[in-house]
Amino acid sequence: MTLAPLLSAPLAVQIHVAAALAAIAAIVPLAIYRKGASTHRWLGWIAAAGMGLTALSSFAIRELNHGSFSWIHILSVIVLISLIRGIIAIRRREVRAHMWIMASTAVSGLGVAGAFTFMPYRLMWRIFFG
Repeated sequence: MTLAPLLSAPLAVQIHVAAALAAIAAIVPLAIYRKGASTHRWLGWIAAAGMGLTALSSFAIRELNHGSFSWIHILSVIVLISLIRGIIAIRRREVRAHMWIMASTAVSGLGVAGAFTFMPYRLMWRIFFG
């Protein structure tokens, strides 16, 4: 494992990776802590901010499609809309809707999209497998 590919990547990519890692780091304990407690709320804000910044920073990353937006950017738009919907749901005290929206956003936005970064010769592949 080497961080050289990340350290030599453009700033937008570095921000994208850092935001995704912050979101993941906050999401894991969210599953453990009591829902509605202050710990859950501030970890939720960290996770939402991380996912939002990850989605926003993706618009500056266009290497996959030779300078143009790619299909993955559709997911970024969906993540941003879903984050807003999830926040609105909890403010309306629609707990089940909030839980479903935020969980599915994390799984699709970080899990599925993150899995694609491990495709051969992409950045995470190069970091972990040379």
